[in-house]
Amino acid sequence: MATLLFILNRSLIWHQQNGDDGEAEEEDADEELEEDDDRKDEDYSPVKKRRPMPTGPTAPKETAKESAEEKHIFDAQFSVNVIDLFDPPKDIHFGAWNTRPVVTSEWKKLKMSMTAQGIKPFSPENMMPLIINPQHVDQSCIGKSLSGYKANKLVLSAEGEQVLDKLEMAGGRHRKAAIESIKEDKEKELLKVTKERTKASKKKPKKADAIAAKAEELKGYDAKIEALEEEISKIGRWGVILFDAGK
Repeated sequence: MATLLFILNRSLIWHQQNGDDGEAEEEDADEELEEDDDRKDEDYSPVKKRRPMPTGPTAPKETAKESAEEKHIFDAQFSVNVIDLFDPPKDIHFGAWNTRPVVTSEWKKLKMSMTAQGIKPFSPENMMPLIINPQHVDQSCIGKSLSGYKANKLVLSAEGEQVLDKLEMAGGRHRKAAIESIKEDKEKELLKVTKERTKASKKKPKKADAIAAKAEELKGYDAKIEALEEEISKIGRWGVILFDAGK
């Protein structure tokens, strides 16, 4: 576990010092903010595309060492799954692998990006790293597919249910804070639309055309309410990359 923590942290530092964001000008604002969230969280997402690193006798020692460290991280990854951030199998916890506090300005920028560009919970670069013992995960849900869209819902094994009291994430607290705020906004919007619908339902038109207009108005409100309820029910589903805590 200590080895994996050291490598996760060192890998982040190496990429920060060696221009990991060197191509940021060619990326859209959405990607830049998502990568900024990773830096604040001290994340390392091994499936994220990176520039090829030279190897061989002419490669810098630090580069060669980093390549070996990334391989170690790949080896530690054993599954890609989906969890509901608002209804996880155990409470989500940050701190054991990541002690940095949430920076309000950062999650607000990330929220703006998600609102403008759309929430992408299953994109490899956005999935959250979960450090967990493979024995604590039900074997039926383990899968190494890099596509979060096809990943199984995370299910704990009987031992995991008994032993674990929380899920230790190695990063993602800014993403979680942004999603929590977006959900709150959607819930407020749902409440507002529901109240407007209630008010409209109390109208008592007498003419046929007014009665028809009321029916159409209520139909529109019902459609908005249904869409918002569905959006809220799915907003917490997020991809997680599982890393073996013993490596």
